Amino acid sequence: ETHSISIVHNGTLENHGELKNELIDEGHIFYSKTDSEVIVHLIEKYMDKNMDLEHALRKTTQHLEGSYAIAAISKNEPGKIVATKNDSPLNVAQGDEGYFVTSDVPGTIEYARNVIRLKDDEIAILDESGIAIHDETGKDKDLKFTYIDWDLKMTQVKPFKHFMIKEIHEQPRAINDTLKQKTQS
Repeated sequence: ETHSISIVHNGTLENHGELKNELIDEGHIFYSKTDSEVIVHLIEKYMDKNMDLEHALRKTTQHLEGSYAIAAISKNEPGKIVATKNDSPLNVAQGDEGYFVTSDVPGTIEYARNVIRLKDDEIAILDESGIAIHDETGKDKDLKFTYIDWDLKMTQVKPFKHFMIKEIHEQPRAINDTLKQKTQS
């Protein structure tokens, strides 16, 4: 059975080669050389043992070494996104247009300004009923949003090609602002 699992993964799995070999020995067939595909196969392995997506992702992360931020979906649980992290940024955002998972706040600030920064090993579950955050034991956590009141101009990349170039050009102003704050303290 296929669960048609898709993920978004940011980070590096230090033990992906070892995990991939174990999965190949178990009969899994790989179609790429990416460490991300290992995550998909591990989730599928646990969903084949009748785990839901959240528990399969939690079980998967017990095998992962390295830094990662992962968001996963499965056709078996339509309308649901589960996400977790370790040593990599991951945020859940809520806005009038819906719910978002992002590694970088500027990516969603136009749509959602209420943000929760996940802690390592927490799992976020987003579906039509809202957002839930579970701690490493699976217990519900209270949702504590931070309102992002940044000026939208701060998050725009134009006229620069990408954010890194923009940040380089903003360094003199940022240093000046920092020095002004220090002298006012």
